[in-house]
Amino acid sequence: MKKIKILLASILTLASINLLAQIQPIKIGDKIPDVYLKKIRNYDKVQGVNMSSFNGKLLILDFWATWCSPCVAAFPKNDSLQKVFKDQLQILPVTQESDSTTAEFLRKLYKQKKIKSISVVEDSLLNKLFSHNSVPFYVWINSEGIVIATTDEYQMNQNSIAKAIKNVTNGIKMRVDNPIFELDKTKPLFILNNPFLTDNNTDLRGVAPENVLFQSLFTKYIPNLNSQVTWDTTAFRAKNVELAFLLKMAYGVPFSKSSPTLFFNKGRYNMEVKSPELYNKISNLTSKPGQEYLEWLKLNGVCYELLWGNATDWKDRFNILKQDMERYILSPLGINCSIEKRTEESFVLKRSDPTVSLKSKGKKSKEKYDAYSYSLTNMPLDRLIGRLQGYYYQGSHKPFYDETGITQAVDLDINCQIDNMSALNKELKKWGLEFKIEMRTTDVLVISDKK
Repeated sequence: MKKIKILLASILTLASINLLAQIQPIKIGDKIPDVYLKKIRNYDKVQGVNMSSFNGKLLILDFWATWCSPCVAAFPKNDSLQKVFKDQLQILPVTQESDSTTAEFLRKLYKQKKIKSISVVEDSLLNKLFSHNSVPFYVWINSEGIVIATTDEYQMNQNSIAKAIKNVTNGIKMRVDNPIFELDKTKPLFILNNPFLTDNNTDLRGVAPENVLFQSLFTKYIPNLNSQVTWDTTAFRAKNVELAFLLKMAYGVPFSKSSPTLFFNKGRYNMEVKSPELYNKISNLTSKPGQEYLEWLKLNGVCYELLWGNATDWKDRFNILKQDMERYILSPLGINCSIEKRTEESFVLKRSDPTVSLKSKGKKSKEKYDAYSYSLTNMPLDRLIGRLQGYYYQGSHKPFYDETGITQAVDLDINCQIDNMSALNKELKKWGLEFKIEMRTTDVLVISDKK
């Protein structure tokens, strides 16, 4: 019997692989194929299952990732919705992350929140069938296997689900994403090409990449590109981001290499632009989430690429970057962007017990984190400060400081809900550390009207 099960699973897996090779994205109104989901973590000890197993109820696919804060925040809410609607509903989380990474996260989720969630893991099939630009992303499938809606997380509520169970979608705001273009990361994002014509007008000759001393380009929002900022020794690139995001990164990266997202903490960023129209062009004025933000971004988002060219020193590269920000954004819009000293209520890391040793054992340097754990191996404490400030506590108006006096690399292992300061301090006590709230003069990125 065991051999038959293994053979059947192998056949179903091969069928899914063949389907993956000829996939066409599924749209609202389409019927989903009866694909085999190979790995579902915590699903009644079953390794895999067919999509048809969920027929007869409303199925909502929840595309998520362990590093996605809104995804993690949605688990308690979705667990409550699952309990309300019981057998009429199945919320099925889906992640592309590994089984081991997901299993570790789900174990911590249960420990911290007493939520025992299932999840499809190591997925490629469903992500191909249902194209989306960002997570969380929800696909609603009725009891007959027909896709009736695709939404953001803000449509996940009792009223919408009750209607969807009855196959009614009026009032449920749809989110429809364009397919993402695959990009060759070894090449420039933007290729400008106007080849020279030779005497016979047939032999076309362009400029060789190695002859490009410097190039930058600034464009409007481009469909089919995901939102992202990256930089390396070749270029600084931004794809479909708001102007404020680009400025935060352009000034944050050179200001703090250990914490390039420094100015994402609200205590380190001020928008002092009086005109609502101009404010809304730089950063979403109403801070409306989900699909409404995506619609705003399509109108106001930008792409930018700077090829460093022959500038090999990071200081020179960052000077060029700031000159571009002035040329492309600040001067045309009549605004300033500066780093100023402001006195703010802050989280200050101090030693509560100097006798506790934080020395590293000298293993390979590594940082690992999710919503319910954080660990440092052979790295300095400023890495923790940067992660708290630029990731876990972006919404906080309190900057973070390290005043422990510990400058050497350390090993640190924290297990709690990291964005809960009381829980974090309780864990840090084991390491002879604690955060105190005190006033500090800090560097703040200020975007303001030109005087």
